[in-house]
Amino acid sequence: MRIVKFSNFKKRCLQFTLIFMAVVAMLSIPPVGIAKTVFYGVGNDGYFNDVIGIETALSRSIGADDFISYAYTNLSGNNIYDTTVALRPLLTGDDTLVWYYSGHGGYISDDAAGDETRSGSTALDSYDEVIGLQGDRDWLSDDELAGALNSLANTASDVLVIADMCYAGGLVGGTGDLDTASDLTFFGSSSELESSYYFTNDSYSLFTDSLINGLSNWAADSDSDGTLLASEWFQYSYDLTVDTLGVQYPVYFGEDLMVAAQTPVPIPGTVFLLAPGLFSLWLRK
Repeated sequence: MRIVKFSNFKKRCLQFTLIFMAVVAMLSIPPVGIAKTVFYGVGNDGYFNDVIGIETALSRSIGADDFISYAYTNLSGNNIYDTTVALRPLLTGDDTLVWYYSGHGGYISDDAAGDETRSGSTALDSYDEVIGLQGDRDWLSDDELAGALNSLANTASDVLVIADMCYAGGLVGGTGDLDTASDLTFFGSSSELESSYYFTNDSYSLFTDSLINGLSNWAADSDSDGTLLASEWFQYSYDLTVDTLGVQYPVYFGEDLMVAAQTPVPIPGTVFLLAPGLFSLWLRK
């Protein structure tokens, strides 16, 4: 029997191959604990298509790997509260929560000991705004919604609430409203005393349509820096909404936050650029 020994060159080639394969494997493993965007959407009384439109546009802008969605249709007030609170164990401290509602908005007599008219309130009327199903008495007031969102405090780094409904601006009017929720940024489709509009020939409500347009091809990225801020997205949508109709004026509340970023993602081909360097290094040893 003849014993054949590897030459040094063959040994180097084998070592290079093993190391290169290990590098490729390590780069292929997704990092653990990367922050994600969690989308929660409710579309009531025929407005579920708005939810799908926003959900799809956000997923494309953020990237499906960093996006998780929970979408519902025709939820009562109590169900909206319960499903919102149920997000708590699903969020981590680095996540961004986008909470979205499209449907009818209403109002009821102030249910929180005068928070709409209390000193310090910026409410324009003495009513609490409510969401839920049309014709259903199970409404969720702005004060109760604030409590549900406050239950998520410290479970996400940022919370963006978007409400496409009549009287949307009133959700942040009283001293017990969404303006009391921790680290919350708010987009309302109209002011406290205004209706929000939907054109029958369009796929989406007016304000939601402007939000979707802002995400398309990063149109809302006003400084073209590859980072979309909430303030940029809102301003684009505000301008488009006002220019289209002229009687609906969206409302913004809270601090700015990052919605999405065009981060360069390494493609498989970049891994193979390591090959010449590794091969040369091992041959020289």
